[in-house]
Amino acid sequence: MGNDKQINQIINQAKSNFLRGEVVDTTREVIEYSLEKEFSKSKKNKRVLIVWAIIFFLVLLAGASFFTVQIIQQRQTNVQVDITEFEDLKLTELLKNSSSEKSRMKFLEQDIKQLKFQKDLELSQIYSETDQLIEIAKQKGMSPAETEAEIAALKKQGQAKAYSAESKYDSKIAMKQEEVDDIKQNLSTMKDAPGAASSGEEAAYSEYEKIFEIRLEKTKLYYEQKIKEMNKQHLTDISKIQKLHKELIRVLILKYNPVIKEDNVKSLLVAKGAPAGTSPEYNMLLGKENVLTKDEFDSLKKKAANFITIYTRIAAVPYTNTVPAALLSMKYYFDGTLKDYDMLWSKLLKTVEKKNKLIDTYEYAFEYFTKIGRESGYILDPRDSKKIVVYINKAYPIKKGDTAIVFRNDDEYIGKIKLDPQADAVIAEIIELAEGEQILPLDRILVNIK
Repeated sequence: MGNDKQINQIINQAKSNFLRGEVVDTTREVIEYSLEKEFSKSKKNKRVLIVWAIIFFLVLLAGASFFTVQIIQQRQTNVQVDITEFEDLKLTELLKNSSSEKSRMKFLEQDIKQLKFQKDLELSQIYSETDQLIEIAKQKGMSPAETEAEIAALKKQGQAKAYSAESKYDSKIAMKQEEVDDIKQNLSTMKDAPGAASSGEEAAYSEYEKIFEIRLEKTKLYYEQKIKEMNKQHLTDISKIQKLHKELIRVLILKYNPVIKEDNVKSLLVAKGAPAGTSPEYNMLLGKENVLTKDEFDSLKKKAANFITIYTRIAAVPYTNTVPAALLSMKYYFDGTLKDYDMLWSKLLKTVEKKNKLIDTYEYAFEYFTKIGRESGYILDPRDSKKIVVYINKAYPIKKGDTAIVFRNDDEYIGKIKLDPQADAVIAEIIELAEGEQILPLDRILVNIK
């Protein structure tokens, strides 16, 4: 400062006035001066004048020293150092306040960085969680419309969470940023305020301020390193959890989406489905021949349609691994079976139609002979005595329990039978049989009309 320079000049001048002579090195050997020895050597030199000269010299030296000290003290008294200038400027308090504000601003800026990091981390977690929930929704096996609706709801929910997180952190960041701006404004005001310290006065405290800032920077670096390590550990933990979650999902997917490795099953899998066959219409001949009624045929078609409905729903699920091929193979074999059954029925119906035509020719012949003769019908197959197959002319209305006489030629009595007309044939049972006789094919029948 300016007053320090003036004080140093006064002290240097005092030293030059007081110490004009040569400064004797006290480390040298001191030669002892003894008056007694000198007087003993020469008593002639004991003159009063010398004694008084010495005394005068000592007094003069003491007086000069006294007045020199008085002059220095007087000059020091006349130098006025205005301490009130320091009190008015309050440089110590100003520096303290400035350092405190800067320190607070540093920590606020660090808080803002940490809040931004936490914001990005939380948003990343929200987006990752939303993506995982969407993948889970795709694996639930819902219909496409339901899956799309749930995915839309999950996205909306994720956006709401992200917006809430952004609002939470943005408000905190804005508050701290506002404090930082206020501190910057205060520091600028303190620097430009009236009565602020001059450049020379500020330089007096520059070293202290530098030391403070160095300590502050060290503290800042220390805590930044700590926060960085904590963040790194946090990210590592999150990464481990995510890996564990992915592994769990992989295991679950593999459990419900197995990879078929058995050769006997793998050989049955197909890569392409068979074209679905056309469902045939009901043929009345099936009912007439007592093969399949219309209701039974419709029930069979309904079961096939139900299978297709269930299969279509299951096939819509995005299965992985071997499951899609297995489902496709199931559909392939189902369609193939239906197609084979359709072909089988068609062939059977054609065969039945051919046989019916042949039977019609026999019926025509029997009907002709029953018309020209007096018999009502003929024995066709008598091998089972309780279920003898007979032919009765349609002109004779018969019912269950009616009886008929069996004869051979015109007058040979064979026996008596009971008739049971059924859908596909007329069955007879022997009631009476002539002694020594047996019923043979083409024996004649005469119905007892009541």
